[in-house]
Amino acid sequence: IRSGYRSPAVNAKGAENKNQYNCSSNESNYAHHIWDYKDKNGEIGATACIVVNSFVDYYEKTGDWQALAWWIHDNVPAYSSMYFFPKL
Repeated sequence: IRSGYRSPAVNAKGAENKNQYNCSSNESNYAHHIWDYKDKNGEIGATACIVVNSFVDYYEKTGDWQALAWWIHDNVPAYSSMYFFPKL
């Protein structure tokens, strides 16, 4: 797990690339990394950034991240979005 819940105080320290942490603003992270605040649409959710270790070798050999995206789509019953980052 690279990142999960962040309190507003912790997120603010890294917001807009302050201190090289590359976090979005608190307002952009409500209902994402800041789970206990609703976003501007009144919705709530949770974000976690993870590394799937068993997929790393395959990705490094092929550059194909879509295989993992399709596996998640076909096997995880509830998610709203996925983002893939090429660096660990």
